[in-house]
Amino acid sequence: MNAAATTRTAKILRGLRAFGTSEGRAFLARRLHARSTGLYLALAGLYRATFARHQYLVIVIGSLGKTTTTRASLRAFGLPEGRVLANANNGYSLAAAFLGMPLRQNIVVLEVGIAGPGDMRVLTRPLRPDCIVFTCVATEHLLSFRDIEHIAEEKATALAALRRGGRVVINGDDPLVRAAVGRYPVPVTTFGYGEGNDYRGVGWSPGWPGPSVVRLISKGREHELETDLLSQVSSYALLAAWATARSAGRTDEQIRAALAGFTAIPGRLQRVPTPSGAWLLRDDFKSTYETIHLAIDVLATLPGRRIVVIGGVDAVPNPQKTAYQAIARRLAEVADELVIVQGTWRNYYSAELNREIRKGARLRQVNLVRSSADAINALRGRVGEGDVVLIKGRMLERLGDVARGLMQ
Repeated sequence: MNAAATTRTAKILRGLRAFGTSEGRAFLARRLHARSTGLYLALAGLYRATFARHQYLVIVIGSLGKTTTTRASLRAFGLPEGRVLANANNGYSLAAAFLGMPLRQNIVVLEVGIAGPGDMRVLTRPLRPDCIVFTCVATEHLLSFRDIEHIAEEKATALAALRRGGRVVINGDDPLVRAAVGRYPVPVTTFGYGEGNDYRGVGWSPGWPGPSVVRLISKGREHELETDLLSQVSSYALLAAWATARSAGRTDEQIRAALAGFTAIPGRLQRVPTPSGAWLLRDDFKSTYETIHLAIDVLATLPGRRIVVIGGVDAVPNPQKTAYQAIARRLAEVADELVIVQGTWRNYYSAELNREIRKGARLRQVNLVRSSADAINALRGRVGEGDVVLIKGRMLERLGDVARGLMQ
């Protein structure tokens, strides 16, 4: 037995001996999960090479916007949404999602997410995609990587798994995406609002409370789409879906009809009317640094009294205090009232908010609460016609409960 095998055996034995402790049970759970994930990925690879080899497989990668882009791409291809909202995008769940696709479905669209270095190659090699859609690169997972450039490089390793004749559809406005993809000799189709993109957005008109309108050029012709999306950044998902489906043979007319009236995904910058006449902006699925600023920017364009319910930041970039202070300054400029759900970040927010209020910021009231239930109590009966409530937090904070409470 070599040294590596001896070390692995010793670790397993330690885990077995410690089964009566929480650490031991966690160790065994990780081992079993890794083994089952590897098995499912191997089965997915075998399935792809045999029964599913006829399927045109599209995978969506990137830091932000993957789920919305996946959903829009399914719509553009005229496919059912299936499990897209379950975010089955990593490890066992990704393999299971692929294995569960009906063989009669000739086109499959899947989202692929990573947690750290090396993940992308492991996940995509068995799938052998025909098309890869690369949305953008942001700071999510930055704590697991040396810098943001390495995040881009890690995601781009998916291109090594492309089947012969495969293609990559990329956000041509993101220089990190362009640089990372440029290292691979594969055909590239670009989308974005910048000059020179193959599928180019030429206009964005935000709507409130009615629909927004995006105008784009495809194959030299201009098209117009109405959508429930609230941000030009979010509309990149529509451009990506259009470029992906068009590159795979769908016509402009088919795509336009399929994407007409496209709505936001629940909990992701989703507008929701309430019985009291107020509007909710539900953005409580996750709370990464860039998405917080995006949500505040959208709120800044809307009329009425602006109220923000906010928690912590997912994978907050270092230095953390500086990141929270930047968010606090923006909140003070835009919001009339703020409800902060208690956490270790509260002091970061509060000190900066107090400074901004003393300087004459728009913000006039800050409520510190311990839970989503307390946030509901702080707002119930006080939110009415014309008010806009942005709910922004991490999944574990369950701020979606605030939205549900205000709907009653």
